[in-house]
Amino acid sequence: MLKKTAPLLLLLSLIISFLHFTMPAQAESFIIIQEVENPVSGDSSIKTPDGIVAIDFSENSLKQPIAIKLMNILEKNSIGSQLNLPEKLFPQTDLYYFNFDPKTAEFNSQPQIKIKIKDSNYKQAYYYDWSSLRFVPASTTIDASSSQMIFNLPPGQREIMFTVLGDQELSGTASWYVHPKYRGELIAASTDFPFDTKLKVIGANTGKEVIVTVKDYGPDKSIHPDRVVDLSKEAFKVLAPTGAGVIKVKVIPIY
Repeated sequence: MLKKTAPLLLLLSLIISFLHFTMPAQAESFIIIQEVENPVSGDSSIKTPDGIVAIDFSENSLKQPIAIKLMNILEKNSIGSQLNLPEKLFPQTDLYYFNFDPKTAEFNSQPQIKIKIKDSNYKQAYYYDWSSLRFVPASTTIDASSSQMIFNLPPGQREIMFTVLGDQELSGTASWYVHPKYRGELIAASTDFPFDTKLKVIGANTGKEVIVTVKDYGPDKSIHPDRVVDLSKEAFKVLAPTGAGVIKVKVIPIY
């Protein structure tokens, strides 16, 4: 067993190192290394700088002290270009990696991984299975009161690479703008879909449709939380007069 496992662990280490150091510039790169004492007195939590991911240890869950490493290794819109995703699913979060040392450590109860989400519709936590080289769904529960998706570290796992995937059909608002590089083209800016994804955008009040290609990153959800896409002027005009400014839309990815 050890002879079969060692090459996989080496491959995992090499791939994680490559992904981390080739991460796109817009990703907020971080590595957290933190010791967790035994026994854990009260609940203990290790959180990412953006507060999106937390690793929680319940009281008396450890049998010995451990060191935790938590890092993000790919920005969400780049995951599909580096790793194969399940068909028709798109990343909702960055790709995160978590491990602990020593690898022989045992738990009285498995650590919980908690991921903050805006909503749970069509979304599921997935982790990368190195034996099959594919993403597999984690056994996930939703805590609606704290807007968190929660799953336990799978039994026997000492490291895990995970993200949230969703088959998106977004509803919200859309505005328009003029991109200097794509004047006259049917394009969109999106924070939810990778570049070059084709989207069907439907006007909620008129039923009119337009097919656009994602060529830009935006809109800023901290300023416009209900804005699901920004459309080029030409695409917006298919759905409504530009004087409308902002309209309600439904957005569906096309495969």
